Amino acid sequence: MYGKNIPQGKQTILKAELLGFMPYFTTGYMFYHEASDLLTNEQLSILLREDPLKVMINTHALTKDSIEKFKYSFISKQTYSKSYLQSKLYKERVSILEKRKVLK
Repeated sequence: MYGKNIPQGKQTILKAELLGFMPYFTTGYMFYHEASDLLTNEQLSILLREDPLKVMINTHALTKDSIEKFKYSFISKQTYSKSYLQSKLYKERVSILEKRKVLK
């Protein structure tokens, strides 16, 4: 199924991962959809707020960004590479998420 009216949600991501890729544009839609389902309109507006320069305050962290940037990010890009999964940085990130009870 293709077209602009086809929903791009969790199932799209799961199917794509089975084929060996991740549609990043779809993850953005999914995160927004999930956040809007879980948060009130006020909480969502706080999460997506911008500063006076119209820069989104809630940032993202890339794979090799610092732990400090990761701690204050809403989304972080990860990789499945074996070397990253065995790295100290990855283990620190997992520890942070476990303490926040994000990972079980």
